[in-house]
Amino acid sequence: MMTKAQKTAHNTARSIFTLECILRAAGVNPDARFDRRLPETARRRLTRDLRIVLEGLSTIEALCALILLPSGKIRSFLGSSVKTMKSTKEGLDTRVMYGAPHVESGWLTCPFASGLSKVDGVVTVTAGVGCAGSCLIGSGQMVYDQSRRSRILKTAVIKLYPEVARALLDREIKKHHRSVTRRNEREGTDVQTGIRLNGTTDIDWTLVFPELFTQNPDVVFYDYTKAPIRARRKALTVPNYHLTYSLVSSDPVHVKRAADYMAAGVNVAAVILNRAQVDRMLDAGSWMDRPVIDGDKSDARPFDPASGAWVLLYAKGRFNPEDSFIIDADQPLTTTITA
Repeated sequence: MMTKAQKTAHNTARSIFTLECILRAAGVNPDARFDRRLPETARRRLTRDLRIVLEGLSTIEALCALILLPSGKIRSFLGSSVKTMKSTKEGLDTRVMYGAPHVESGWLTCPFASGLSKVDGVVTVTAGVGCAGSCLIGSGQMVYDQSRRSRILKTAVIKLYPEVARALLDREIKKHHRSVTRRNEREGTDVQTGIRLNGTTDIDWTLVFPELFTQNPDVVFYDYTKAPIRARRKALTVPNYHLTYSLVSSDPVHVKRAADYMAAGVNVAAVILNRAQVDRMLDAGSWMDRPVIDGDKSDARPFDPASGAWVLLYAKGRFNPEDSFIIDADQPLTTTITA
């Protein structure tokens, strides 16, 4: 029986072999000096916060510093959550990727988020303001240093080693799909495979990794986005990718964006002030002449029965009730949305 140190060494050797194969298949020399472009904001995040210095390393050494766990195994990109687990009961077994949101990693991954400001060319987050200042990472297990470190390192690999991230994500997606398929065969069920790549980010993956969608046609990809519809035109044409627009603010500009999505048959998620308002809206069956859906029931957005409908979520955790990110259903929105 191997000791812990021997297991770590064994895992590390296997991981390095796998990563070198991916790099060589992409035409990259693993032994070459690391020379990938690293923004100063990301460099500071890695060196000051995570104590990782990439300068002076080889390509494979820098990659290993970012992606290997203490056990020597390769860090997984996909995980699960309580909300996505609810979706399994609805017939969609989902894995989700939690990358570093807004500017947590030093790279901007939520360009259309509210609560961001730019000072001397550097984008910052205003605490407690907008979706960036009230992000999901400020609650539950996501607040822990280990979770934060994982989000930042996954994002760094995607940005610095996209060929590796794409290959590893494709492997994880296919592995999850095989698991779902085998369970369906064993239990006589008809659960579909779901993947959310934007658990805490807002990246157009149809532009970054289009192969993931074409190479996994039986997988249901879905995400929320705050991007205006003009920035997601291609994504809306991908047959196995389902998008829900997330209303980022009650101001006229963002309400108009919601109207544009609804006109195209895309549902719009809105964070409502409290559960009582959500229940009242659900009982009424519509809001602003559009059908309504209980978004807290599950995360299976591709199975939502209506198109061009409101997906209602009530505000949870700590938030500023005056923030325009939170919709008070008793106050009319400043731009009309019609059927």
